[in-house]
Amino acid sequence: MFVRPTHGRAGMGAVKMTSHKDRIFLNKDQHSVESAKDVLLQRPNSVISELQHQHRLIDEIFSNTLNTVRVRTYIDPAVGKSFVGCAVLKLGSEKSYPVDNWHAGGLVSTIDLESGMLGRAAAKTKSDEFIWYDSHPDTGVQITGKVVPFWDEITELANLATEAYGGTTSVGWDIAITPNGPVFIEGNNYPNLLMLQLGGGLLSNERIRKYYQFHGFSI
Repeated sequence: MFVRPTHGRAGMGAVKMTSHKDRIFLNKDQHSVESAKDVLLQRPNSVISELQHQHRLIDEIFSNTLNTVRVRTYIDPAVGKSFVGCAVLKLGSEKSYPVDNWHAGGLVSTIDLESGMLGRAAAKTKSDEFIWYDSHPDTGVQITGKVVPFWDEITELANLATEAYGGTTSVGWDIAITPNGPVFIEGNNYPNLLMLQLGGGLLSNERIRKYYQFHGFSI
């Protein structure tokens, strides 16, 4: 199971709960059943969800976290349909465990929107500088050049959800890739624009530029 706060940053206080025989592990800390229960009872504003198992290609890059695709969708004001403006693959690390969050020490790999191919991955230092990797620094597994599984299904799912939701004209979806296809983890109304622009500035995309102009931004 996975336990996370219902508000604030997802990486703040998130707990991965597993069991072996009569022992419970909360992240990497071992507990008895009773002590684990005491810890969880101190987290009343949390959501408990089933662990998702990720696609083999994603799991082999880094298996200790659920690595998710962050897809930023926009409703095109000209036609009223959603389109994917940018996307990245978030990868966990030993520093970010048990989550894949960039601010917690994870990596972010750019995704080519046409092919779903991964570019180089970036980690961010405390001084907001980038360290770039072609392979995962903890596992040594190649990142650059791999293609995200079910890429067409991911973009279709994100667009359908954005149009069906109706609560906003732009969403940053976190989508996990299971062996059977994509599943939603959450939607973000503040989806970290710096992270999403690692592959290039958003305003270089004409549809995104027109979206912001339509909504009153001076560009």
